[in-house]
Amino acid sequence: MRKPVLVTLCFLVAWAGGALSWVARQADNPLLDQDEVYWIGSAYYYDLAWVRRDWRHEAWQWLPARENPPVCKYVLGLGLATAGHRVESIENLAYFYLKWLRWEKNPAAAPANLAEEKRAEVVRAAGPAFRQQVIEGRRAPLPRAVVGAARTTVLVCAVLGSLLLFLLGWSTGDRLAGLIASQVILLHPVATAAAGHAMSDTIALLFAIAAAWAVAAWHRQLTAPIPPAGARGLGAALLAGVMLALACGAKMNALVLVLLAGVMTALAITQRWREGARRAAVQAGAHGLVVLAAALAVFVAINPAILNDFPGAIAATITEHRSTEAAQVDLHHPSPAGLGGKLAAVVTMAFHGWYFFAVMLGVVVWVAVRRWSDRAVRVAVIWWVLALGAVTWWLPFAWPRYVLPLLAPSAWLTGLALSAAGRSLVESIRRTRSATESPALP
Repeated sequence: MRKPVLVTLCFLVAWAGGALSWVARQADNPLLDQDEVYWIGSAYYYDLAWVRRDWRHEAWQWLPARENPPVCKYVLGLGLATAGHRVESIENLAYFYLKWLRWEKNPAAAPANLAEEKRAEVVRAAGPAFRQQVIEGRRAPLPRAVVGAARTTVLVCAVLGSLLLFLLGWSTGDRLAGLIASQVILLHPVATAAAGHAMSDTIALLFAIAAAWAVAAWHRQLTAPIPPAGARGLGAALLAGVMLALACGAKMNALVLVLLAGVMTALAITQRWREGARRAAVQAGAHGLVVLAAALAVFVAINPAILNDFPGAIAATITEHRSTEAAQVDLHHPSPAGLGGKLAAVVTMAFHGWYFFAVMLGVVVWVAVRRWSDRAVRVAVIWWVLALGAVTWWLPFAWPRYVLPLLAPSAWLTGLALSAAGRSLVESIRRTRSATESPALP
């Protein structure tokens, strides 16, 4: 067997061993998070879109279709349908909203504001008999088998996200960095906890890593000594746009990746301009527009809520979600105070305190200074900086799963740093051994 093939197999076996042992250690949490009721209930929209193929149903105008984009709903719906647990009714979502309405006021009372009316609309769709059963405690939220199937779907997404992070490092020329990053992301307590619940965060992380991989591949082609011409070059831009659309379609915090694509486009234009290749600089800008146009087109095309209300439903994916967050703050979830409080919360949740955050910051600076000429390193560093800024600015509550967008670039940079340090150590040992074994000159 040739050495490259043997090395490839060794890396794949190492990744598979780590991933499978991680899966084997995952305990089945008997407690049900209330948000799991929401996300499993939202699988109704997979059934509506892809089983019944009813893209004009009135449910696409209801709050759950507008406040969150649909990709995670589709993934959970596909996983549940594959396991034989199709979500064919709105009842689980109605259960979730009815519980929320009860927290705010008597559910029998007339809605006092628009936000309550939007939630009450979903409750009414389930019918008065269903509502009465919930109020009287005669209706359990979800069967255990359904929760288990949904959690298994999320666990599969966690493993696939680890694999993509491994391949991301591999595709950028550093297999060891990819292997380390793929294991770091699995071992982080926040990622592990999120992977154990049937919610959107782990699925969104999978698509965010896929989008980062596509952006890195596109940027690598765009800044190559001889950029690919014609369909090949345009294909990389289209792929990046599609993956960005799916990432944002999973969760809107993937707008960080859209910003990343914009920054990488600006860097490519600047590089070509300094080289005196004005035509290539214009081509880089045109490809950036192709990425943005493809992302917007696919984001709209996969979401019937937007197709039925364009462009209002695009804005709703942000405004409705922010309105829900504001209601949660008013109710029982205090938000960290100011940017300082938010940064402290992010540092605690993602890095377990200021000491490890300082270590991570040192890693970022060290990798950037040492290997900035490496295009993959530029992508990783800029991704980390943008993710840190965006998560800190946006963080509505100190919920650990909200820092997941920061964990993937952190894991990749950790892998790059450890890989570089390991290679430097091996090279130093080789030089020392070579100097020791070399015969003295006469």
